[in-house]
Amino acid sequence: MKLFSLSIVISGLFLTSCTQWHYRVMTLRSNSPEMDSTKLFYSNDSFSIQYDFYGTSPKNDTSVREMRMHIYNKLDKPLIIDWGQSSDIIGSKTYNYLSRPNQFANIPPKTSIDHSTYIFLQTNFLTIPMKKSYKQKVMTPNSDGGDSFVISETDYNISNTTFIFRNYLALSYDASLNTRFYLDHQFWVSSVRDMKVNDFNGTYTNLITGNSSSTYPFLSTNCFLISYEPVDQ
Repeated sequence: MKLFSLSIVISGLFLTSCTQWHYRVMTLRSNSPEMDSTKLFYSNDSFSIQYDFYGTSPKNDTSVREMRMHIYNKLDKPLIIDWGQSSDIIGSKTYNYLSRPNQFANIPPKTSIDHSTYIFLQTNFLTIPMKKSYKQKVMTPNSDGGDSFVISETDYNISNTTFIFRNYLALSYDASLNTRFYLDHQFWVSSVRDMKVNDFNGTYTNLITGNSSSTYPFLSTNCFLISYEPVDQ
């Protein structure tokens, strides 16, 4: 599926990799039975939604993370989204999407739109203690066996996860909006992993050019991340 702003994300990762910073990676899953829980992709006969959480937020604000939606209209009539009746829901609190001049998004037949919003975190993921460590092997062009490094990790299930939120959308194929239907997709953090930035990037030295290159083995739409500098460095 599509990765949004991939060049921006990779540029940011490359710059950050010059430091000794770490990444804390939060992997998301969905309990919506009709959604691909790994790719966070929803599709029916009428439209599809690709969710993308990958990347950091502006100024690396650890209290919010960006959620991007790529919505494609499969039918031969317009699909309308009512942002005034749509929101993200965290706990019992609703954050309405109507923070823009236009209340409605009109998606013409066989076209798509991209929409971004911010998820307000209720958990300080940098304070979560990691419960286990293991060695990860990442294949690089210069090593058939791959390079090994240590990842610290804490796993969750939906009953003990540290963070759950929902994306609630009001849609219609009726231009008068007299008939609406609703989507309610829930997401939760299934794991928190911690590693050095260079390991996250899959950084290696190119034996031909001598320059550093990266394989980005953790590039995925179903995670968001926080960069930080460990206090003991």
